[in-house]
Amino acid sequence: MKFRTGFALLASLTLVAGGCASTGGGPGAGDPDAPQETELSRNATLFLSQAQLTGDEAEQNNRYQQALEAAQAGIAADSAHALSYLLAGQALIGLGQTAEADDFLTEAVALYDGYAQEVEAIREEAWIEAYNEGVDALGTGDEQAAQVSFERGHEIYQERPEAMIQLGTMYVSSGEHDLAIERFGQAVDVILEKAEEQDEETRAFWMENLEPVAFNRAQLLAQQGRYNEAETAYRNFLERDPDNIGAISNLAVVLVNKGDSAGAEQIYSELMSRPGMTAEDFFVTGIGLFQVESFEQAARAFGEAHRLNPQSRDAIYNYAQTLYLAEDFESLVEIEDALLTADAFNENAYRLVAQSHLQTGDQQTAVQFLERMQALPFDLSQTQLQPMAGGGARISGMVTTLSGEPGSQFRIRFTFMDPAGTDLGSTEVTGTLPAQEESVAVQGEWNGEGRVTSFRYEVLSH
Repeated sequence: MKFRTGFALLASLTLVAGGCASTGGGPGAGDPDAPQETELSRNATLFLSQAQLTGDEAEQNNRYQQALEAAQAGIAADSAHALSYLLAGQALIGLGQTAEADDFLTEAVALYDGYAQEVEAIREEAWIEAYNEGVDALGTGDEQAAQVSFERGHEIYQERPEAMIQLGTMYVSSGEHDLAIERFGQAVDVILEKAEEQDEETRAFWMENLEPVAFNRAQLLAQQGRYNEAETAYRNFLERDPDNIGAISNLAVVLVNKGDSAGAEQIYSELMSRPGMTAEDFFVTGIGLFQVESFEQAARAFGEAHRLNPQSRDAIYNYAQTLYLAEDFESLVEIEDALLTADAFNENAYRLVAQSHLQTGDQQTAVQFLERMQALPFDLSQTQLQPMAGGGARISGMVTTLSGEPGSQFRIRFTFMDPAGTDLGSTEVTGTLPAQEESVAVQGEWNGEGRVTSFRYEVLSH
């Protein structure tokens, strides 16, 4: 399953708080219910200030530890002393123990709600520091350290989505899909609830990431078999983006998996008659129809994709394949020239055409196509196009030696096209044919501007 990319990384963020330890003269000063300073809290405050002023890491950790011990002694002396909990939370943050810090800060506000605003600032400051460390770690390629930093930030503060998005993406990569779903869901909730409160730049960044995150979460829910949740996620997504063909098609697939084939068929029927559909839209719809084994409708969708982008290898091949599965052999025979022009080195393309001629009673022509298939020097199959965020694409496939001479060289040009079928650029891949019936992987990459949605290929030499 492919997931949407486009998640951006923020540069280092500016700390929102001054970094000074809390004192009795802060929030709550003048409030008769505010917790009063004690000798232990004054000691903890002093140690925190010293920790924040020193540049020596060992000395800093030592001072944070002393601050924690003084604050814990204050709690032991008075279990309802909110200031001691506040100071203990700050010391634990300094020591990197954010999960424990969260508990102490929560208790501080529970004991004295006058600390709510200060605790919010402390949490966000700790989050920003952890997030910046994660960004720096990603910059050096240390994803494990980055994940630790993002998780530490998430433990202490959940009012910003950036770390959630990064963690969700990392959990997808590591196969921890339930955690990815949870983090993506939290990110969506925060963006929807908090975006309007942010400055223009932050709001724009959050909204840019909202739909990719929401879409990926819906895909993961479907992949995990959580179809009721996936349906809800797709429907919520479509409330914000009602013309997203991929989401509409995926919703139909979810409905099929839930047993609601009628609902899915209705969605696909509406899609096929939707005005302004592009080749890409029809292609995505065809994939959804194929997945629910509605092969006649899928063939119609892929046929429209081929009509709008006649040079796309995937459109014509999928059109031929679904015609065959729909047992529309006459139509497949009609497009054989287009198929074998676009996919001239795909053994299975010849096999589809030959079988169609057999099914229509033309055995002689079927044999001719099988002979052409057997004369192929190699088979190019399993081609996969992977568009890249920001433009460009990667292409991969397998070359299997057929009648060609093992050890001989081959050269293939892949041309990448945009949604309108316009050429964007190309790349050439070369290789050496392996032993008979053995395969070798081929892959190429084109880095350029423009959104790649389809490709064609040409064998230059073999």
